[in-house]
Amino acid sequence: MTHQEVPPHPTAFGHPETRVAWERTRNRIRLRFCLWTVVFVALLALSSIMNAAAGVEYARGGSNQLAPMIGALAVLWYPFALYSCLRALSRLKKARRVLEAFPWQPLSRVRKSGRDSEGFSIHLPLGAALSGPDQEENGTVSPTMVARDPRRWTRWDERVERGAWFAGDPSRWGVLAVPGGTGLMTVQRSRANLSADRTDATRDLRAVLDAAPVRG
Repeated sequence: MTHQEVPPHPTAFGHPETRVAWERTRNRIRLRFCLWTVVFVALLALSSIMNAAAGVEYARGGSNQLAPMIGALAVLWYPFALYSCLRALSRLKKARRVLEAFPWQPLSRVRKSGRDSEGFSIHLPLGAALSGPDQEENGTVSPTMVARDPRRWTRWDERVERGAWFAGDPSRWGVLAVPGGTGLMTVQRSRANLSADRTDATRDLRAVLDAAPVRG
C-alpha cells in the first residue's frame, strides 16, 4: 500500500496511524488546558500576594491598583480558555464517532475557496471512490463545506489540496486528513447551506451516523 492509498481497515479509526493522530491531538488539547489552568492559578496567586503587599510602604506606589487588574484579567480570561478547550474536545469526540463508523475514502483533491468564520470554505469531489480530475468540470462536487482543525481553526495543510483521505458523507459531515491519516480536520456544511435547509450541523451528523456502514 502506497502513502496515497487508503488502508483496508473497515473503519478509519482502525487504521493505527489515524488512531495515533487522534490521540495525539486529544493529548495536546488536554495539555493546553492544564497549562492554562496553571497560568490561571499563578495569576490569582500573584494577585493575592500583591494585595497582601499593598499595605507595605514601598509597595504603595501602584501595586494595590495592579493586583485587582491581574485578578480580573484572570477571571475574565480563564472561562474563555476553558470553553475553547471543551469545544475542541467536543469536535474531536464527534470526529472519532465518524472515524469509528466510516472507512477512509480517497479524494483526488480538495478545493479551498477561502476562509469562513469557523474554518476554511472548501468543496469536495462527490463519488470519492471514483474521483478524478474532471469531476469539478462535470459539477459533481459538494456544496460549500467548512473544514477546521479541532485545535486551531486557522490551521490549513496545503497537501490536502493535492489529494486527501475522507471519512463520512462528503456532502454533509465528515473528517478530512492528509494521506496517511494525519492532520485531522472536521468537515461540515457551511452555515448558509444549513440555514437554507433549516437544519444544523448536529442533525447532519446524526443523519450521517445513522446511515453509516458501521454503527457503534
